[in-house]
Amino acid sequence: YREPGGKRFRLEDERTLSQFSPLLAHALRAPKEESEPLIESNDTGLILSDARGKVVTMNDSDVPFLLMLHDGARERGRIDFRKLPAFLMPLARSAARLSRGLPASLPVGEHTNAWGRFEFRAYAMRAPEGGPAPLVALHVRRFEPLSARVLRNAWLAGLSERQREVCLHLAKGRSHAEIAKFMSVRPSTVIDYVRKIYTKLDIGGREQLLRLLSA
Repeated sequence: YREPGGKRFRLEDERTLSQFSPLLAHALRAPKEESEPLIESNDTGLILSDARGKVVTMNDSDVPFLLMLHDGARERGRIDFRKLPAFLMPLARSAARLSRGLPASLPVGEHTNAWGRFEFRAYAMRAPEGGPAPLVALHVRRFEPLSARVLRNAWLAGLSERQREVCLHLAKGRSHAEIAKFMSVRPSTVIDYVRKIYTKLDIGGREQLLRLLSA
């Protein structure tokens, strides 16, 4: 990430970013689907803030969560990792009120964006000595879009860009003829792609492929 007009990326960073170009290209040209299947992931995090939403501490593994949750802030060109996203503030306030025995709504919620669905549970903790308010531990759990999981695992398996695209269509249950229409190629070309994918991954069919790429 860099701010508009900021210092250019290093060559090493540009090489890293270039690996994501197929995913970005797919996102820009693919028709938006109304119901993107979501898969439970191992992505969980714990962010500690005060009742006003100021982030007190977090682990390195929690930074990607804040990056994904601050999706609207990108439009303004800056992401403030010192604060919780605005939509999480009601949960932090509810947890703080409940800790003081005051009426409040249950501090749980969810948020959906391009990165998937996020489920939240807020827990109030004892205020630090001399602190004005209790701290809030926000537990985050992510459900990942199927397409993101398949494309990432296909990339990690060393498949080419076109092979990854075929895998995505197969994961969505499309036939060879339908895939050929989406990719503007002949059905025989799709069959050739599929055959090479199976050979490269040493598998025998679509079911094995889906188990491998959605794991």
